[in-house]
Amino acid sequence: LWDAPLSWARPLFATYEDWLLETVRTAAANDRVNWIVKIHPANVGKGAREGFTGESSEERAIRTRLGALPRHVVLLPPDTRLNALSVFGVMDYCLTVRGTVGIEAARLGVPVLTAARGRYSQRGFTVDSATPEAYLANLQGIDRIPPMSAAARELAERFAYGMFLRRPFVMESVTWDYGMMGDRPRADIHVRTAEAWRTAPDIDALVRWIRDSRDEDFLAPAD
Repeated sequence: LWDAPLSWARPLFATYEDWLLETVRTAAANDRVNWIVKIHPANVGKGAREGFTGESSEERAIRTRLGALPRHVVLLPPDTRLNALSVFGVMDYCLTVRGTVGIEAARLGVPVLTAARGRYSQRGFTVDSATPEAYLANLQGIDRIPPMSAAARELAERFAYGMFLRRPFVMESVTWDYGMMGDRPRADIHVRTAEAWRTAPDIDALVRWIRDSRDEDFLAPAD
């Protein structure tokens, strides 16, 4: 619930907590579908860094505001041994505000219902809503949402290729070691002189994009 990127989009709900509670409340009322609520695993790393133990804020909000969940709604805590890839194998629909899980699911042909206008919504491969009421109505009838078309899935695959393979900026001048879950990352600087900084291929490519390009994104050359 503390994830900052909520403020970088135009969300349907005021907070992540509002979205989560309304989503789970609507899921609990629709027993035609089995629902899996997967709490973000980043809670584990954040808790380890800050010395926090106990239930996540998401779990606490659901417990205190909604109470016990019915049998057709299953909560996967942040430290579950089941990773997202395991869930993809049984997933018919994906619900997210604007997380990257929506790109991953759509690329696999899973209809994605978004709750914000973000980077990948409104591009022809997601089920978007203009209002909170429309979003919740989609959840109430989620089992009537048709499978993705071949054209929509191709759009999702193209977007995923650009986002995950072309867009990442791979640096060699500076590298990071993130260690184990909960460790603080460590940066290793591999260039030692001003001239080395000026001539490093990765830094030079970034500078030329910032200085000369009108492209919205820095994209690596296609293979």
